[in-house]
Amino acid sequence: MLRKINKKVLTVFGMSFILMGLGFLMISIQSAKEFNYKSIKYEPVESTVVDLKIDYESLYSSVCRYKVNGVDYEYQTAYGQFYKDIGEKVMLKYNPDDPGEAVEVNGLKYTIYPLLSLILLLTGISIIYERLASIKVKGRRIVPKLRLIVES
Repeated sequence: MLRKINKKVLTVFGMSFILMGLGFLMISIQSAKEFNYKSIKYEPVESTVVDLKIDYESLYSSVCRYKVNGVDYEYQTAYGQFYKDIGEKVMLKYNPDDPGEAVEVNGLKYTIYPLLSLILLLTGISIIYERLASIKVKGRRIVPKLRLIVES
């Protein structure tokens, strides 16, 4: 099937995947740096989901309430398809200098971005590799064609 596709289109397609993968990798590295800083400086607190907000096309956000030094604060999770039900407990970390600022301990974006960047990078690399494996110079391939060997 790959042989039927224009080789230039295949190269552009593969490079697009690699660039998107690198972009998500940069976002995930920045998010990890921010989260690491906050997880060191911020204090843990248990919160309770008190409300659900629905926005866009069936995307949900949980509103969590937590207490610091007798004062109630609220934190709204990022919108997504996954949410916590009202009454569920959510671990947060709050800024001791500004208790109204908090982050989720197990934020989904800290796993989704690296996973997405890995998938995009591997897809782009495999497309480019397949493209290079189809190029022959003086009758020889410039990179070896990968073959799956199954022993029974």
